[in-house]
This record gives sequence, C-alpha cells and structure tokens, in this order.
Amino acid sequence: KITKRYATFHSLRHSFATYRLEEILKKSHEDRAYSFLELSIQLGHQTPNMTVSKYVHYDFIQLIRKT
Repeated sequence: KITKRYATFHSLRHSFATYRLEEILKKSHEDRAYSFLELSIQLGHQTPNMTVSKYVHYDFIQLIRKT
C-alpha cells in the first residue's frame, strides 16, 4: 500500500543498496572505494560492479538529490 505497487522482500535489497550508495556519494573521494566494496560484501556480491549495475537505481538517486 505504501509503494502503490507490488513489492517483495527482495525489493528491500534494492532500496538498501540505493540509499547506501547515496550515503557513499556524500563521503570524501578517498572513503568511497572502501565503502563501495563494503556495500558489495554486505549484499553478498563477488564484485562492486555487480552491486552497482544490478541493484542501484540511479534514477532514484537523482530524485533524492533534487529534493
């Protein structure tokens, strides 16, 4: 009812990754690489590329930044 669409438990992983990436982007450049790796490990991915390419929603991050 909150999202106005069908959402599964797996949707939480996508939301977590998106919100966490938004927090990572606020950090200094030196801290970002480790934080990306940490996020990837938290989600159980073999590489940070998998996390960014499959789980993070850039359009949502743009929406967050505009508000």
